[in-house]
Amino acid sequence: MLFRSRFANQERHHQIQKRVEQLLSQSKLIVEGTPVESHATSADERITEGFQRLVRRTYPSLRMLAGVTFQESDVVALIEQRDDALFDSDETLGEAEQEVFASINRSKTTGIRPTLERIVSEFEHKPYGWPLAATLCFLAKLYALGKIEVRADGNTLENGEVEKALLNSRARSNTFVDPQSVFTPAQTRQLKDFYSAFFDKPAPAGEAKAVANETKNAIHGLLAELDALTADAKRYPFLTALNEPMAALREIAGKHYEYYLDDLPGEYDRLLQLKEEILDPIRSFMQGEQRRLYDDAQEFLRSQANNLDEVDGDAAGQLSEILADPSCFKGDAMRRAKKLVDSLREQIEAKLGEERRTAKAAAAKLRARACNMSEFSKLPTEEQRSITAEFDALDKRLDEATLAAVIRDQLAQFQTLQYPEILSRLASSAPQESGGKTDEPGEYITMKELEVDFPKPWLTSEEDIDSYLEALREAYIKAVKEGKRIQL
Repeated sequence: MLFRSRFANQERHHQIQKRVEQLLSQSKLIVEGTPVESHATSADERITEGFQRLVRRTYPSLRMLAGVTFQESDVVALIEQRDDALFDSDETLGEAEQEVFASINRSKTTGIRPTLERIVSEFEHKPYGWPLAATLCFLAKLYALGKIEVRADGNTLENGEVEKALLNSRARSNTFVDPQSVFTPAQTRQLKDFYSAFFDKPAPAGEAKAVANETKNAIHGLLAELDALTADAKRYPFLTALNEPMAALREIAGKHYEYYLDDLPGEYDRLLQLKEEILDPIRSFMQGEQRRLYDDAQEFLRSQANNLDEVDGDAAGQLSEILADPSCFKGDAMRRAKKLVDSLREQIEAKLGEERRTAKAAAAKLRARACNMSEFSKLPTEEQRSITAEFDALDKRLDEATLAAVIRDQLAQFQTLQYPEILSRLASSAPQESGGKTDEPGEYITMKELEVDFPKPWLTSEEDIDSYLEALREAYIKAVKEGKRIQL
């Protein structure tokens, strides 16, 4: 009984199914109020054809995809084409790429900057119905062809950054797409001419954006060079003159590439003037012979400061003024500085020679007096050599001294300290005379140490001179009687 009932149900189900198929194959299909002509005989084919017609009617622009299946992985390959030397940037856009590009341009004319999210959403809905991967691939192709720019946080994205922005769903809402700016050949040529003139090297090849970006990079490089130079401003005070051109360069550094083609021409004259009047002279100065002359003059003033006080004239002051001049990197300043250094060096050498000759002559007299004493001839040979060695050492110190004051000081110290000691050694080292008696050496004093009893602070007449000589004679006699020896 149950078997017959189940069999009857299956039969009824089969008949109903067959009837439905028959009715569907004979039914009328209507899409948006319009009958659909179909030659399909089966229900499946008829329904499929109807839905296809519905899709085509709802998404008429879906045909632009030409049945191609897109993958998000294709985005990477399309962006990499941008740096491919064989890639043709003048390639004609397909219908789908043109549609996306037209949408971006329409947004620009209405004052709206479309985000990646907005563009994707537009082409997912009617009349397009494109899958996400298709829209992303078309955007990647437009970027690779240089038709659009992708920006985030005010910065223009490049290559790998564009790839990440396209494939990161969270970044699309904050990533904007703009049409690539179009510049005339005259604008590009003008920027190239400025580049060659300002950076003293051939202008880069390429389209407007590439030239602008290279100009931007060159400005950053020049600023780095100037920053390194100004680090020596303490040693070269005139380097503060670089502050003005560096401020001008900082104003234009880091601008969007469009600035260098649209707005920078208004700064050409000012920048080229700064280059001619400040940048070129200072860079040439710091890289050439003038810097060496400046260093030599500075070192000369430092090392010869004491000797310069003994030179007549104002040449040293003139030299200091030249080195302190904020514009000393211009003109013939270093040539004049060199002449002053040479002149001062000659005067110092002459002064040192004079002081050295005077000191050595005085030292020779001291040597002669000591060596001509009877006590000296009575000394053992080794002791005589020891005394003459001290005079030889003084001569050597006088020859080696490079400051006039040091030459005088060496002689004065010898006269004050070593010479009296030598005299004492001569007296104390003399052999005993016959009979066992010795000459006891007295105290050695200099003429400056004599106490002369004279009431006046200066001499104003012959009578004063006679009185002073008499007082001096008495002081000499008193010292000798006290057993002192007076050093001449």
